[in-house]
Amino acid sequence: MAKATKPDTTRHELTVVQLNAVDLLVVGKTDQEAAAAVGVSRQTVCGWRNTNPYFRAALNRRRQDLWGVAVDQLRALLPRAVAVLAQELECGPGSARVAVDILRLAGLDRTRADEKLDTLLIGPTDPAAIIGGVWRKGKYCTLRASRLSVRGNVQR
Repeated sequence: MAKATKPDTTRHELTVVQLNAVDLLVVGKTDQEAAAAVGVSRQTVCGWRNTNPYFRAALNRRRQDLWGVAVDQLRALLPRAVAVLAQELECGPGSARVAVDILRLAGLDRTRADEKLDTLLIGPTDPAAIIGGVWRKGKYCTLRASRLSVRGNVQR
């Protein structure tokens, strides 16, 4: 069994073990699976994910990279979706619903200019932003300084 280690939030550079854990988590592995694969305890991975702003920022960056690829693939479908929508408007019901859903997924139904599909609900990629705030219900809220420790960990 891997030994438990305390999260190190003083390091600005992630170790190879931490980078490997990020890669595993971003593809859907659980904390336990990632921990076993990199040779640390589940609690260590959980600690990195919950208390280390540099680990969290790296994880969010990787998620953003992967999501960006998916968004690009969706955008590539837009011309076909628009063509189907145009055809359905003239010919009747059928695949128009799919076309509209693709347009929604691409973000073309958004009314707010500050909403971007490629970064929606992923979280910040800057450790300083993670230290200074907390992610809640799709928005990043700033915490009062009195609730932050010196290293940026939220005190309980």
